[in-house]
Amino acid sequence: MTGRKVLVVDPGLRTRTGHHYHFDLSVAEQAEEAGLGMRLLAHAGLSDRLVKAELGARPVFQFSPYDGLDRAGVLEPINTYFAAAFAEFLTPSVADGDIVLFHSIAPTMAMAVGEWLAASLPHRPIGAIAVCNLGYFQHPELVPPYRRFLDLVADLDPGRLKVWTENAAAAEVLAALDGGRTPITALPLIFPRRLLDLASRPRRPGPVVICSQGHSRVEKGTHLLAAIAREVGAALGDRVAFAYQVNPDYAHWPESMLAWLEVGVAAMRDDPRVDLLVGEADSDQYYDRLERSRLVLVPYITKSPEVSSGLFMEALTAGRPTIIPAGGFMEREARRLGAGHVCFTEGTAASVAAATIRAVEDITALEAASEAARHRLKHRSLTETLTEMGKSTLPR
Repeated sequence: MTGRKVLVVDPGLRTRTGHHYHFDLSVAEQAEEAGLGMRLLAHAGLSDRLVKAELGARPVFQFSPYDGLDRAGVLEPINTYFAAAFAEFLTPSVADGDIVLFHSIAPTMAMAVGEWLAASLPHRPIGAIAVCNLGYFQHPELVPPYRRFLDLVADLDPGRLKVWTENAAAAEVLAALDGGRTPITALPLIFPRRLLDLASRPRRPGPVVICSQGHSRVEKGTHLLAAIAREVGAALGDRVAFAYQVNPDYAHWPESMLAWLEVGVAAMRDDPRVDLLVGEADSDQYYDRLERSRLVLVPYITKSPEVSSGLFMEALTAGRPTIIPAGGFMEREARRLGAGHVCFTEGTAASVAAATIRAVEDITALEAASEAARHRLKHRSLTETLTEMGKSTLPR
């Protein structure tokens, strides 16, 4: 391994759970394959010693990328904070030959990232990868920081700066904001080895386990899970079981919906078919539940047609059929790959339950399609990008 490293900037990493940890672990594994080390600047709230050792994480940031997104007038002040934090912590941590990877760039840090890249990349023999977060640049009130970011990076060397977002459709949206000045592409598959190993293991006998997990938000339909389990269980009996995670503390829930969710959690605790995890799931729990599942439920009821999901992409990679919303990116991607899936057309428990019942009835054919599709899910890996940047654009 050389002395060069990938330096990940991830103010959203606080615990050994969820998308941020899985992504950062994957980066560490693929950096190692490319012959690079790994260091990480994380949220100041990260206290897990294992994560610090595993990822070379240093907790420094007082804000996460998601702080203040629901409040007016805070985007510029938080960007100003990040600009100062980058000067204090990031700039001294970068050595010649490093690759800096900004993870999940939200409006609260987009301008600060653009400013740092514009000030640093032309004057240092380094590379950079900027991953912009689709969940925000489709909202008009949150677009200006991304426009500023794109203005700042427009003249930078595309051989040393990669601008990525989560899928091809999102890349088109971001490219339209940019006017075609900067190459913008979907990020490659960046998953931990644990997930790739899971895909080749045999399915377990017994009931069809339907998995839904991850952080809970209203647009992810978490409040529908209890009713879905009740309706599907009433129709199919012991043919099904559920591996559900509910983590309501992750995001602010309206008081009325939180009460509804609490009633649902109580009902699921009393349902012998439901293996319910309330709160955060660590990486082992998350992948254990995915491994024993045969169907993955992704009950997004968002209005955004281009929304994707880490659980959806992981299900494709693991060869698991999915239950997904109709008419958006997830359905198009499943069709493109020929992966087993059933769509629901309305964001109601009845519509999702009906789609789930159809999926269980057709489980054998759906699993065969998904197993074939996972072998077609081939994209450039992060390892390839890191290796190319190391060879062609950085000092040897």
